[in-house]
Amino acid sequence: MNSIRHNLLTYINFIQNGRFSYKKVSADFLTLKIPHEDSTLRKEFSLLKKEGFISFKLHYRKPCPILTTKGKLEIKTHLAFKKYGSWDKKWRVVIFDLPERERKYRLLLVDKLTEIGFAPLSRGAYISPFSLLSVVQKMANYCGINQHLSLLTVEKINNDKNVAECWNLKEINTKYTNFIKMTARIQRHARLWPIQAKELEQAFAEIFALDPHLPKELLPKDWQGQAAYNAFKEISNSY
Repeated sequence: MNSIRHNLLTYINFIQNGRFSYKKVSADFLTLKIPHEDSTLRKEFSLLKKEGFISFKLHYRKPCPILTTKGKLEIKTHLAFKKYGSWDKKWRVVIFDLPERERKYRLLLVDKLTEIGFAPLSRGAYISPFSLLSVVQKMANYCGINQHLSLLTVEKINNDKNVAECWNLKEINTKYTNFIKMTARIQRHARLWPIQAKELEQAFAEIFALDPHLPKELLPKDWQGQAAYNAFKEISNSY
């Protein structure tokens, strides 16, 4: 869903308080510097109704939009689920060398490894501290590429924290730090705050999705993930 429609749903659910006019919506969006065209607002509302995100009820004999269950789910901020349990101090390594004729499956394999939290040690070797080899094995069986893979469980790797940098932890930590700074500068609890809050929540969700959620033993001492999450929760509970 595009940002203008997401903002409209947030506006309807948290801001209008039963009082509604297209002119008022437009004025509020101008206050927040949300790009829009007055001529398209009615069309957007019509599409939201047609697609089941909103319905209209009478309020003092005037139609007023309200969110349906589908609409409420659409603006709910979802964080990627990547909790794999405690670390058993072992590493899982996937080594592969697929021929060019199997390029499609190589790309699928890399996408899957990235999705479940593996990181590249090299072009044909991916690593994870979590017990996820069964997921890789299942995919290899499905694609018929078992003969091109080696799945290893390694008891120890020297310089574990150096290996952890395969996940670009410094970059992710910088994003978390910037998010904390950004939330500290925002003035909260104004009438239009929920729209800004939703934008901040989405910014955090994007960082959270990049975070491999490694065991704390592998994280930098100044890791800001928990502090950023606390700031996110404070925002979520503020409206």
